[in-house]
Amino acid sequence: DYASSVYTSTSFRKQIKNRWARDDPAFLVLLVALICVTHICYLVFFGSGGVSGWLWSIFFAVVIDFAVVGIVVATATWYLANKYLIVQRSIHHVEQQVEWL
Repeated sequence: DYASSVYTSTSFRKQIKNRWARDDPAFLVLLVALICVTHICYLVFFGSGGVSGWLWSIFFAVVIDFAVVGIVVATATWYLANKYLIVQRSIHHVEQQVEWL
């Protein structure tokens, strides 16, 4: 059964590395590629400005709009989650902390 094998794999990862998430850089590559494609479509239909304008616009969309704003939002929510949303149960429990991804 596929669902049980996924659950087993996730449980082993949690026990070995003490984390639920799995790093997946392929998703980031696909997301950046789709941002570029949609931005090129936007430029084709709504604007022109030469190749240098297109490259600058795509660079701005990927680096500033996606990466910088994403890092700022992720850092702010990571800080708020670790500061205000973690419940300390007792000294006998493993310390829980939200990862910055």
